[in-house]
Amino acid sequence: MTDLDRSVVTGPASALGWLRDALWAPEVEVAFAPGSDGDRVFLARPSPAAPELLVPIRPARATATVARRVSDARSLGWRIHAAGLEVVAATGLMPRLAPERLLSLTLGAGADDPERSLPAFLTSHLGLGEGAYAVTLGGERYNRKPVLTLFDDAGRLRAFVKVGVDPLTDRYVTNEAHWLTVASESRDGIEAPSVQWSGRWRHHAVLVTTPIHPPRLPVRRSIERPPAGLVVAVASVTGPRQETVATSPVIEDAARVGGDRLLAARRRVLDRHGSIELAVGLWHGDLSPWNLATRRAGPPLLWDWEAAADGRPVGADLLHSLVMVSTHLRDERPAAAVERLRPDDLGEHQVDHRARSAALDLYLLDVASRDVEMVADGVDPALLPGIGAAALDRLVGR
Repeated sequence: MTDLDRSVVTGPASALGWLRDALWAPEVEVAFAPGSDGDRVFLARPSPAAPELLVPIRPARATATVARRVSDARSLGWRIHAAGLEVVAATGLMPRLAPERLLSLTLGAGADDPERSLPAFLTSHLGLGEGAYAVTLGGERYNRKPVLTLFDDAGRLRAFVKVGVDPLTDRYVTNEAHWLTVASESRDGIEAPSVQWSGRWRHHAVLVTTPIHPPRLPVRRSIERPPAGLVVAVASVTGPRQETVATSPVIEDAARVGGDRLLAARRRVLDRHGSIELAVGLWHGDLSPWNLATRRAGPPLLWDWEAAADGRPVGADLLHSLVMVSTHLRDERPAAAVERLRPDDLGEHQVDHRARSAALDLYLLDVASRDVEMVADGVDPALLPGIGAAALDRLVGR
């Protein structure tokens, strides 16, 4: 026993209540409670009271696999720590070492019905037997949604699953499924997950992708900029091709979203650069070290394509990566990170200084449009990282 309250943690405002609504039909009895008395038992991080990650305690191989999650953003010290956790997890001792983190799940009638239980639907569809799954809930953010890691009965990693929970995340999940499918036909210089299944379950979007296996040890010495050639590799999925600023989908999106300040920014970009031709293609939309793993042999691994879009300036991914590293890994304010961007940051991705200046302004307009649209759709501005607001300020002032 622990000193945690034994009451069921399924209130509508709790993370677990939110998860329950996403994975099971309303009529299925689902109860989470601290301890190990349920049908499935998880290690909850950081705690059962406020979980952001649920890790199955069995099979031990599955527990160890979750402990191994790495990306280019993870330092050598962090990876050494994770390797130690993996070794301990593989022994099956984790539940004994952290009993205060155990969270049990008890399921009632209907929990084995694929029509009423998403875990049952997934394990049945993929032939995983009883299977096991980890669940990433994450913290409060604008695109929060459950992400499941699926294992077979032996604890072998079999798939990752994203689950939409509202119109915004449904759009993101559907968009990622589309672009992963397109990218599967052209992947020179890049490796991404493959789509195993995509569709809707109880009116929400679901995407099942193949697992990817980042290297345990870091490869890049610096994560300030993406690996050489990666930005062009992403752009080459649909391009590169030439297009004027005036005909850019970024200009169209800003007009569709509207709002006085965004329309003023759009006019300013058109007045400055409307006739300039740019190299354009696909952009990942969230190119950052935590969505990327560089390897010594083979192209980089790149995941989380939910913000991908076509017709973006080649090099916009590089600009976004610079901002994300500054704000998320260096704790810099978004305004300072955005203000530091310069046309020459695009390097040879655009032909000359005029094109680089135009590409920079289109990037700023693009991220500003995304944020303005999300706020108009009801997203709390406090949940946004602030990059779009900073970009709008740079284009038209405060």
